[in-house]
Amino acid sequence: MLARVQGLSEPAQRVLRLAAVAGRRVPHRLLAEVAGQPEAELEQGLREAVGAGVLTTDAATGSYAFRHALLQEAVYGDLLPGEQVRLHAAYARLLADDPDGAAAELAHHCLASHDLAGALAASVRAASEAVLAPAEALRHLHGALGLWERVPEPAVAAGTDRVELTLRAAAAASAAGELQRAASLAQDAVRTVGATEDPAQAARAYERFGLYLFYAGRVEEALAARARAVELVPDQPPTPLRARVTAAIAQALVNARQPAEARRWCDQALAAARGAGSAAEEADSLITLGMIEQYDDPASACTRFAAARALAGAAGSPEIELRALYCLAEVSSQLGDLASACAAFDEGAELAERTGLGWSGMGIFVRRGPAQGPVPDR
Repeated sequence: MLARVQGLSEPAQRVLRLAAVAGRRVPHRLLAEVAGQPEAELEQGLREAVGAGVLTTDAATGSYAFRHALLQEAVYGDLLPGEQVRLHAAYARLLADDPDGAAAELAHHCLASHDLAGALAASVRAASEAVLAPAEALRHLHGALGLWERVPEPAVAAGTDRVELTLRAAAAASAAGELQRAASLAQDAVRTVGATEDPAQAARAYERFGLYLFYAGRVEEALAARARAVELVPDQPPTPLRARVTAAIAQALVNARQPAEARRWCDQALAAARGAGSAAEEADSLITLGMIEQYDDPASACTRFAAARALAGAAGSPEIELRALYCLAEVSSQLGDLASACAAFDEGAELAERTGLGWSGMGIFVRRGPAQGPVPDR
């Protein structure tokens, strides 16, 4: 493969070296800026590379691509280490100055040019851009966490602390269907927050840890984690966090088949959510209350699930809305209202797909359809 390249002129070989550092594909604008040479010389090299069948053009995107990935790898591997670092740094500088530049690409070039702080910041940004692609977001967040100890003042570069970054990674893992990994990441967040003096952050970490433990099938551990979350949040004044942690332990108690205790905590969660004016937490609490009532008064439970679905949708909380749809579908199925059940399952599956939650625990539940046994947690 290198023989095909080495038979070309020096201008063409130089263009290929620059393009190889960009990756399999490079926009003309970016390539021209990195090349820093007269346009006529650049075009001469490009024309020769295209004519030799090494590069292809895409007029729609104004970019060039190596005809085969192995060609790009061969040219890149033939560069001297210093050349690789210098050219990656050049691409990183240009992408950093471009407000529309892809953060994932910037992170790659920063890392290859040994700019670890830049790579950390770009990885966090790339994860935010991958909001509907949780597996990709997890990959970026995993990379950011791997850089944390290697960067001076990492919280400044990342724009957040390690606990919050780890919880974001756990959420991405859960949404991507990597349930055991989500639990492990949340456990790491719990361990890290133990060294801080922020009980609210610790409560959030324990509440998430309990959720991911449940999805991973570790029900008793999930209940213990949620109980710890409740201990860390005062009951007054009412806050969204108090509503969240009390709703969480109520949900765990429902699945532990302790309905009386679950209702006590659920009543507290509803009072806290309404007192704090948190529609999302009120919706979450209503779902759990419906779970408690579904066997004694299924019609009332369906009313609560429908109200919760509307509240969650208005609050922009797709995870809670998805949970409401699943519970509504399950109880409708138990009542023999198969048309309503199928409609709710279909709406849940569509919502999960649209919001990147298709492989999350609840996303899998709605796509699987009617389940046997207790209604799953959120």
